[in-house]
Amino acid sequence: MAKILCFDFIDFLRPYNPHPCGIMVYFRNNIHCKRIELPTTFTFEDLAMKFKINGIDVVLLAIYRPGSAQISSQFFSEFVDILEIIIVMSCNVIIAGDFNIHLKNKNDSHTVSLLDIFVNRVNKPTHEKRGKLFYIEGELYVKHLLTTDELLTLFEVKLKDRKEDRREENYNNLNVIVLDIEPEKKRYLQ
Repeated sequence: MAKILCFDFIDFLRPYNPHPCGIMVYFRNNIHCKRIELPTTFTFEDLAMKFKINGIDVVLLAIYRPGSAQISSQFFSEFVDILEIIIVMSCNVIIAGDFNIHLKNKNDSHTVSLLDIFVNRVNKPTHEKRGKLFYIEGELYVKHLLTTDELLTLFEVKLKDRKEDRREENYNNLNVIVLDIEPEKKRYLQ
């Protein structure tokens, strides 16, 4: 693993793959970061971490779904299960990664399923050679977006403390934190 001056990293290596592959997230070493343990998934790799920036909690979820693997309903089920876990940890969730689903084909059932979960905040290609699009979920302001050929993605987001968007409700003596989510997205989170 390459160490970069003034940066730390958290990584996840595939335990079931003979080739040393996985996910690695670098972050400045002055940011306190804690890894979030997630249930095992079989259709994609994931790595979640929680950190604070200027007193605001942020959860980052990095995802990689191998392009060589068949897309299945199990992928969407596992992905929604992971989302259900992380969205209660912070109002600010950043999901980054490679889903290996071709989003240009709006009639493809896999594209429709993924776009049912996300809201597109970037409406132009950000990678000219292969026409890649970035989909950013949440109330994020993209100030600067750079890409290099699938190796590194850099972006800056303006974070907002959205505690007012949370409310606690009591269901059968079980306290649940409810986030204000678009009505059509709630069906995935019930």
